[in-house]
Amino acid sequence: MKALHEEDVDFVVATSSVGTIFPSFPPATVGVATQYIDFSGIVTTFHHEDAKFTSVTDPFDPQLNAALLASLRQSQVLESDANLELTYWLSNGPQYETAAEVTAAERLGAHVCGMTAVREAKLCRELDLPYAALLIASNWAAGRHPGDASRALTHSEVSETSRRVTGTIVTTLVDLLKADGHHNGRMLGRNKSPETTTAGEKVAEAVQSKTPVKEASSSPNKRQKKDN
Repeated sequence: MKALHEEDVDFVVATSSVGTIFPSFPPATVGVATQYIDFSGIVTTFHHEDAKFTSVTDPFDPQLNAALLASLRQSQVLESDANLELTYWLSNGPQYETAAEVTAAERLGAHVCGMTAVREAKLCRELDLPYAALLIASNWAAGRHPGDASRALTHSEVSETSRRVTGTIVTTLVDLLKADGHHNGRMLGRNKSPETTTAGEKVAEAVQSKTPVKEASSSPNKRQKKDN
């Protein structure tokens, strides 16, 4: 995150595969993280020698989330009760959660379980770098599979489900970058000349035309790591 900040990127959008707790966010659905719960006990900071107290009232950028949600609600076939605004329970990993841990997480307000996005969000807040996480419901959380509460979780299932929603992810990112370009880079409070072609416009055009991206300074962070 510090490297991205030093390169003066405008914002970061990560992808995170998660185990879903609620029927209103079933596997193969994509949403956004709005809050997190972290009882891991692991300190995540750039300031180990001199503590910096950072507000995380809104750990995931509301403006980014609004733009992402607008696209996700258009690009997916959703049930009427679909919930795409989610609270993320951070697990230490690499083991998946137990069924009892998932029940405890639910009672405390979590919708999904994962292993990485929260740490990235904390670091971005310290850097005042807008951050959003696209959450891929890759599997039912432990004990929540309909009709088979004892079903084991597997990495192959996580990977296969995540692969199936690649089109949704790409469409959402292109829509975000086009929206930022349409606002001349001011969607996140930046101020660019109206005559300037923004990095968002360059990336969106490149993705649509399948040509290499050059001199794009606000490309999102498209993570390759796996969450639960």
